[in-house]
Amino acid sequence: MDDGRNFLLRTPYRYDIITTDATHPTNTSSWALFTVEFYRSVAEHLTEKGVFIQWVPFHSLRETDYKMILRTFSTVFPNATLWYTGGSHTLLVATSEPITDETLDRLVAAAAQDPITAQDLERPTALRAFLAMGPQTLRAYAGEGPLSTDDRAYFLPDNAEVEQIRSHIQTLQTQTLEKGLDRD
Repeated sequence: MDDGRNFLLRTPYRYDIITTDATHPTNTSSWALFTVEFYRSVAEHLTEKGVFIQWVPFHSLRETDYKMILRTFSTVFPNATLWYTGGSHTLLVATSEPITDETLDRLVAAAAQDPITAQDLERPTALRAFLAMGPQTLRAYAGEGPLSTDDRAYFLPDNAEVEQIRSHIQTLQTQTLEKGLDRD
């Protein structure tokens, strides 16, 4: 039995897609998947056009800790975007090139051609609506502050700020939809 972080430390290979399982940063066995060191290891193992996707919950997490995760991720992956589909979790997506409106159009077209994806999304154009923050908005929301590192990754469980975080994400998501991705 092994985990993804140790696997990446030992493998010489590069991958088109790397994802993390739905783990919570306050879990004692998961916090190491939200650090600069882990993100750098992921970046080293992505192909030139590779994509990294990480599930990031915000339930049971203080907003300052949630922002530290976003800040850490976007420091290693400058083209990072945040996706929100509802509930109390988000997806961070790292790509080597910025995601543009044309990229989204291609994703929507591909989703429309796949019956399972189209059914899951109800309508393929919903994919575009899930984009909550482009790189600039994400960095602005995360703000200045410490990064999560192997020697500084302290996430306190806290449910009190879930609604506040949800409200902030939804507001920024609406602004992204109104302004368009290339203008964030």
